[in-house]
Amino acid sequence: MLAPGAAAEGRTAWKNPQSALSRRDSVHDDSLESREDHMMTTLRLVLLGSLITTLAGCAGSARPSASAGPADVTGTWRGGTATGTTDMTLQLQQTGTKVTGTLAGVGIPDGPINGVVGGDTVQLSAERAAFAPRLVVRGDLMNGDLDGVPLNLVRLGRTQSSR
Repeated sequence: MLAPGAAAEGRTAWKNPQSALSRRDSVHDDSLESREDHMMTTLRLVLLGSLITTLAGCAGSARPSASAGPADVTGTWRGGTATGTTDMTLQLQQTGTKVTGTLAGVGIPDGPINGVVGGDTVQLSAERAAFAPRLVVRGDLMNGDLDGVPLNLVRLGRTQSSR
């Protein structure tokens, strides 16, 4: 047996089916608006993420890349290890990616050196002894390590306008 209110509600819906539909549609409309709000929020977040990624990529592309050609290492470089135990001078000449030159101040490895430049990195090796630092070139600075000790070199006698 139906409760009196249920029968009355059923009869109202039966007599006026439009009122029952409008109640159902209003619930449906609220749900639809909620989904639309969620979709818009998601779209905004995706667009914001894309914008940030694009701007970060543009900012990162301001520095030279490996595809821009090898770094220029020609010149006289002076420096040493961070501990101060080794001071050295490199005279380097570069043709394309090939590097030749001389090393002075290290001891036994002093003399001719060879190397290869790839992007902003130069790999050097001495002909006489174990000397094989891998250095990163940033303009007139080269940094790397020599036998696990940080090595820092500065190019001498070069001005911004001579680049």
